[in-house]
Amino acid sequence: MAEVLSLRIAGRPPVALRYVRRGRSLFVAATGGERGWASTVASAGGAVVEVEGARGPCSVSPVDDPDEQASVRRALQAKYDATLGGRYFDGPLRILRLETGARSTPPGDLERLRGEFDSVAPTYEQRVDASQRQRYLKAQTIDWLVRELAAEDPLLEIGPGAGVETLPLLAAGHTVVALDISPVMLGELRARAKERGWGARLSTVTAPLRDLDRALTPYADATFGAAYSTFGAFNLERELGSVGPALERVLRPGGRLLFTSLSRPGVVPVAWEIAAGHVRRAAARFGRTMPEGGLRYALDVYPRNPAFWDRTLGPGFERTETRPASVLAPPFDSDRLGDFLGPNGVHRAARVDAVLRRHGWLSPFAEWTCLEYRRTGAGTPSRSPSGPPRAEAR
Repeated sequence: MAEVLSLRIAGRPPVALRYVRRGRSLFVAATGGERGWASTVASAGGAVVEVEGARGPCSVSPVDDPDEQASVRRALQAKYDATLGGRYFDGPLRILRLETGARSTPPGDLERLRGEFDSVAPTYEQRVDASQRQRYLKAQTIDWLVRELAAEDPLLEIGPGAGVETLPLLAAGHTVVALDISPVMLGELRARAKERGWGARLSTVTAPLRDLDRALTPYADATFGAAYSTFGAFNLERELGSVGPALERVLRPGGRLLFTSLSRPGVVPVAWEIAAGHVRRAAARFGRTMPEGGLRYALDVYPRNPAFWDRTLGPGFERTETRPASVLAPPFDSDRLGDFLGPNGVHRAARVDAVLRRHGWLSPFAEWTCLEYRRTGAGTPSRSPSGPPRAEAR
């Protein structure tokens, strides 16, 4: 039998994991559908490990350095390829470091959020490409943003990740300031933009959404022609700070804010969950917080409907468009469904979905809602910047 360790997490059965050791540190990898235990142990900050005849507490932290991730992957492949047929560690991995003898310290919510995205940054593009559903949704938002923002510049992006939407906008000639909580994600984005020759038109800022006001202090009033955000940033933090006044200050009068927001509950996603036998996940969609693991995320997420954003953005913004990002796409990885329908069935479903998502009244049925607001100029807060905009190293 291949050499494994046993990770004991409070309230859950022990998990048998393949590992490599370097000094006191043990490295394990979550692959495929194994993210459930990884999410639980990451939120606790530690567990009890049994390995090589010894048992004791260990702290757990994500490995976010790309070089270290690659090194651990190679070590796992060298150790286990002979018994696993050389396939187990080929796909996207989430690698965790276990420090034996160290007591667990649960991370704070922002630390956890940052660590989660830092850890998946090097393989984020692979993860999107591997999911038929994510590719489909991203294609819709890229088309939406490129079309609607054609005449706007410069752009502020909130939560770009590794740049799935950023790069097409840079390719269209825009200048983008990208703000994200994950410095590793931003590093991936800068490298990809530089590789394509667009690095001079990209600046990055590391900050959570709740600190948007502080993070944008170096930028003068009415700097940006538009702002946008998709699939995540506006639904991953419980507290939002003064996001409305911050955006109102830096957008020009008439400037637009385009973003997607996770719906609560979303009639079609609830139906898909029930059809798949995920009754608890369906019930979770009615709450103000969807707990980790209930929506493909290893984090808590906070669904927010248009009325919430009307209040949050305040009198400085007027909502001008509301429509579903997709009505038919299920709320879980749809590759099996795609295989069942076949290419022709998938194509027909996409054509029907293209018609349905034109109708704003269907937004309550969808998992994600596309929203557009226009800055009205009413009650604009003004603050002089402390100097020229500070961009991180490209």
